[in-house]
Amino acid sequence: MNLVFVILFGLGVLSLTLSDPQAVLPTLLSGTKQGVDTSLKLTSVYALWVGLMEVLEQSGVQDKLSKLFGKVFGRLFKGESPRTHALIGLNLAANFLGLGGAATPVGIDAMASMTGEKNAVSDNMILFFVLNITAVQLVPTTVVSMRAAEGSMSAGDVILPTLVCSVASALFGVGLCLACRAVSRKLRARRA
Repeated sequence: MNLVFVILFGLGVLSLTLSDPQAVLPTLLSGTKQGVDTSLKLTSVYALWVGLMEVLEQSGVQDKLSKLFGKVFGRLFKGESPRTHALIGLNLAANFLGLGGAATPVGIDAMASMTGEKNAVSDNMILFFVLNITAVQLVPTTVVSMRAAEGSMSAGDVILPTLVCSVASALFGVGLCLACRAVSRKLRARRA
């Protein structure tokens, strides 16, 4: 992937050099300054949310959310261990709070701990993948913080539309997974 970015960067600099050679250095400096400014603004927002996650973890709220989600999703992910249910719950709780970066390592652990044939994807893995992609978010922190960093007067206006769309996509995705699971089981039963 790094090679792709290096090639794209090189092509961009080459095309700018051929079209307007005097604009190359000012454009590179301007882009670098904007990238650093945005990174610093987003770092402060992520520091706030990661700190909040740490407070939630130390206060026990994160464990309660994890257990609550674990019980709820235990019905969807039948045959998985309680540890896997807790990891799934923790992952979805982090996504719910808009902390996708914090959810990723837990999601990887949850996927690794799922049962299934070696080198085969189970129905539970597919369902978890779909739930992770649709990630219902109460507060889309990255989008809100990027809008705020760029000077939006109402950065939080995206919260309700994001919540509605993510809930709708999650319901549709889970429904589609469950329907495909039922069809797949019927086809397997016919073959046997």
